[in-house]
This record gives sequence, structure tokens and C-alpha cells, in this order.
Amino acid sequence: MNSELLNMDMERLIVVVLFFLFLYVFLKLFLFLAKTAKYKFIRYLSQGLLLCTIIVLSIEVIVRFSYFLYYKEVNFLVYPFRAFTRNYININWTPQYYFRKDGNLINDIPIIIKEYQGLNYFKVTQNHLGFRYNTAFNARNINVVTLGGSSTWGHNTDDQTYPDYLEDFLGKDFKVFNLGKRAHVAGNFINNFQKSQLNHQVKINIAILYCGHNDSGSHHGIFPAYASLGTALFYNTEKFSLIKYSLLVRNLSVLLFSSTAEKIINKQLLRKVDFVHDNFTKSQQSFENNVVKIIEYLRSQNNDMKVLLVPEYTNYYISFLDFKKSINHQDYIKSKKMELYKIINYDLFTKYKSLQKIAKQFPENVHFIDIDFFAAYSPNELLMDTVHLYPKGNKILAQNIANYINKELKTSIPNSVKKIQ
Repeated sequence: MNSELLNMDMERLIVVVLFFLFLYVFLKLFLFLAKTAKYKFIRYLSQGLLLCTIIVLSIEVIVRFSYFLYYKEVNFLVYPFRAFTRNYININWTPQYYFRKDGNLINDIPIIIKEYQGLNYFKVTQNHLGFRYNTAFNARNINVVTLGGSSTWGHNTDDQTYPDYLEDFLGKDFKVFNLGKRAHVAGNFINNFQKSQLNHQVKINIAILYCGHNDSGSHHGIFPAYASLGTALFYNTEKFSLIKYSLLVRNLSVLLFSSTAEKIINKQLLRKVDFVHDNFTKSQQSFENNVVKIIEYLRSQNNDMKVLLVPEYTNYYISFLDFKKSINHQDYIKSKKMELYKIINYDLFTKYKSLQKIAKQFPENVHFIDIDFFAAYSPNELLMDTVHLYPKGNKILAQNIANYINKELKTSIPNSVKKIQ
């Protein structure tokens, strides 16, 4: 038993016991006053407080049982025990001692990750390499790897990520391997591919890079500053300790305060982040170099490999697609003061243009897939936050990639499985 987990549970057990002890005393007091108080005002007030307490506790129980029945996850019943709540946005029931700060496993062991982020619960099965595919697989005629960050890894339960849906849409001739890792950028993709050792097991025919988001914003200090400022102002469970014990209060805080918190954080960030326009160019060049490196590396493993470049779909105050088509982007470069959403969206736009540019450099092997197919939907239908797709969004993404592969690539890919001696 990990000492951090044991100490956390003991601390919360003490708090819960004390809470119910005080609750019992107060309920007895309210009940006594409601029956025996000399003044009607005191009796009515006590009756009202007693009724409110019973209603709130009943709703708490109903919420917990509803989540338990819907997700079939007992941890919702026993919350906050076993739950790491470093902030109220993210609850993780997987002990933190299994992970490094970058989200990768410390020990090479298979593990199940159970996480409740915002109002989205997902259960993830990772193999001993930290990837979301079953290592006991049967190679097929056409093998596909998906490289990317958390949007590829998927903030979704197993079978609901875009690589999962992609394999379903492509059919029985295809096997899809999800090599996405949380918080990873294009510069990590070669290492992830090598770590998987898939190229020593099967012949990889297609590689898909769904990327751009994590390569934007960090060089301005926006994402790290956002996380630290958000924790300091709003998401600190030590400051708002009640959310650490009540699932009802925690969910209400997400619903009521998250959007307001983001607006305040964004205004604060513009004062704190040292924004330099030259960083756009540096970031774009760095991103292009990393993408070209992974393409050249993949082609060195299989010269016939097809690489698909897909920009990530995002929604920073406005949909990236709306930003792309409706804004005079060149004006931003000249501007000395920009709203935060314009800074990030323009940064994402440079990555979008980079992927288009790189695809033209390798016309035989590299293909650019535009994400305009998302324009028919509201971002709220597709995204659970600014970048992570709901299962519906993953399904739409996978369907369009599968359509492209079946239409443009399938006939040009040799049906062969690499034999390993």
C-alpha cells in the first residue's frame, strides 16, 4: 500500500467521520428546536434547515447512485476515497505513484486508468509500454499507427477513441495501433514509434499524425501559466475543500464556475505572459522540422509508407475553422496587443499551414487531410473542452479519415504482413 494513498484516505476518513458527527448533533438540535422552541420563528427556521439538509443529502446520494448505475463504477459511491483530487476539474482514481509528471507509466506494467475530468468519466486500458492497444494482436494486411498527443490517446473510454472508430470504419483488412500519449508534441513521435517496437513485429503501411495543438502556446508560456494561474485562483482543492468530499458540490462548481474562471484567467494571462511575435516564426519552424523528421524516419522504416497529416480541431472562444475562414490573420502579426484566444488560434493556424506545406514537399507519400468536415457541427457537440473530442467527434474524425484512405490510398498499398524471423 502506497503511503501517500493511505495517508490521503486516513485524512479523508477523519474528515468524513467528523462531518457526520457534527451533522448528527445539528440534526438533533434542529429536530429538538422544531418541536420545542418557544417562538414560532425559531421552530419554522429549524424545520426549514432540517428539510434543506435532508434534501441536499438526498440529492448527493441520488447523484452518486446515478453515476454508479450509468458508468458501473463503484468509486462514485465511495468518493472521495481512493480519489486523487489535485484540482476539482480532474479526479483520478489511478494511484499517482504509477505515473511520471508527463503522464507516462513509471513501471512497465499494464494498468487501468479511471479518470473523471470535468463532467466526463473515462476508463482506459494501457499496455506495459503506456500505449492504448492490446499487445496480443493479430497482424492484418494493412497496419496503421496513429501518432499524437492526448487527442489521439483519447480522453474517452476504451473503444471510443478516434483510432478505435477508425479500425471499425476501415474494416477487417486493417489493424490500427494507437501510439498517442498525453501532452506529447511532434518532437516525441519518433521516440514513441521506437518504444512501441511495432516495426519489428509488423509492416506499418500508414501513419497518421493528428497534431498541432500541443506544439502551440507552450512556447509563449500560455499553457503552463494557464494551469498554474487556474490552480491558484479557482481549482485549488485546499482552498475549496468541500469539493473534495461532495460529488454534488464538485459537479456544480464545474457547471457554474468553469466558464467564468476561464474568462478571468485569460484576462490575467495577458498581463503575465511575455508575448513575443517572433515566437510564432520560431514555433512554426520547430514544428515543421519535427514533422519532417518523423516523416523521414517513417519512410526509412518503410519507403512505401503513406503518412497522413491532420491538424487538430480546437475551440478557443471560437472554432478554429471559424477563425481560419473569417479573420485577416496578417493583421495579427502587426498588432502589439492581442486577445488570448487570437494568440492561440493564430498559433494553431501557423501549424495548420505548416502541415499543408509539408504535404506538398512529399507529394508521393504524404497527404494532408483538411478538417473542414467539422464545420457542419457546433463545437459544443464535438468537444468536451478546448481540444478533446467527445465520442461523436472522434467518430466523425475517424469516418472522414477512413473515407480518405479507402478512396485515395487503399489500392496503392501492398497487401503484405512483415514476417518476423
